[in-house]
Amino acid sequence: MKIFLLECESPSSLQFLKFYNRKKEVEIVCGTSSRFPIVLFSRFKKKTYYYPKTYYPFQLSSESIRKFTTRINEIVTKEKIDYIITQSESTLIPLLMHQNLKKYLTSPSLSVVNILHDKKIFFDTLNNFSLRSFKIPRIYEEENNIKFPLILKPRKGMGAKFVKIFKNKEEFSREIGRLKWVNKNFILQEYVPSKIKLTLNLFVSRNNEIKRILSFRRISMKRLKAVLGELEEFFKKIGYFGFASPQFLIYKNQLFLLEINPRLSYYYYGIDFNVGLYESFHENLIEDKDVNKKIKIIEFPPSLFEASKLYLKETKDPLPIITTYLFTTLFFLKG
Repeated sequence: MKIFLLECESPSSLQFLKFYNRKKEVEIVCGTSSRFPIVLFSRFKKKTYYYPKTYYPFQLSSESIRKFTTRINEIVTKEKIDYIITQSESTLIPLLMHQNLKKYLTSPSLSVVNILHDKKIFFDTLNNFSLRSFKIPRIYEEENNIKFPLILKPRKGMGAKFVKIFKNKEEFSREIGRLKWVNKNFILQEYVPSKIKLTLNLFVSRNNEIKRILSFRRISMKRLKAVLGELEEFFKKIGYFGFASPQFLIYKNQLFLLEINPRLSYYYYGIDFNVGLYESFHENLIEDKDVNKKIKIIEFPPSLFEASKLYLKETKDPLPIITTYLFTTLFFLKG
């Protein structure tokens, strides 16, 4: 079996490769758009490609899609690839749009992924559910019926790019015309005044059951199970499987769901604290095996220094740590 793992500049690649290092029957080809990916010194074969370029907000350039899919198709054909694993929407969506390449993916259809990726569709779909364990911030459909403060978000965005908070009507009136001219694909949403986050990293099986759960904040197990039950109902309804990362804010003891990313959220070296996210992905979606349920709650996620020590203890491999510190230093020097 031969697997093409894309975006090997991503820290989660390290955990995939740690798992595949034990699977001698699986041959891995690492794909990257970087000359110096985090897996630079690994024993696995590496192939470079053109990363699909995006414009405001998450609009893929047709020319960059063509370059990207052409190169991926060449590698898949030449290397006789059986499966492609992507690690973000930036590569997943162009491949799902490609008639030949989408058959290599361990992913639901483009229409299903788009429910999570497009925030307007996402919240419209959620509004059909009777939610009890968490709330969703209100979406303002009309500009003359809004309350301040509010937040403007791209319908299709990644991270916090192009997100803007408006504190009052004057600020909103001054900026909204220019923003509309740039792109109409945004939503206006109730602002939740909290910085207390709850991030979940999940693996959802092919039959739409949540099998692996990593929580980056402690809430009661009873409450967590209630949230997971409603999320699982949502995944079953839309037919989603694979990695997912729901993002919540906690305000006045209420959970507000902001989004569900169709990927894992970033953490140093992709460490999953032995919850088995990467193993379950391969065993269920590629080997078609059932996997058991496992929950892990990390109340205080380790710092970069602590995570580095943990990764080194697990792998005895200092090179990704050196690479991470190098790029972290360069990032701060630039910024």
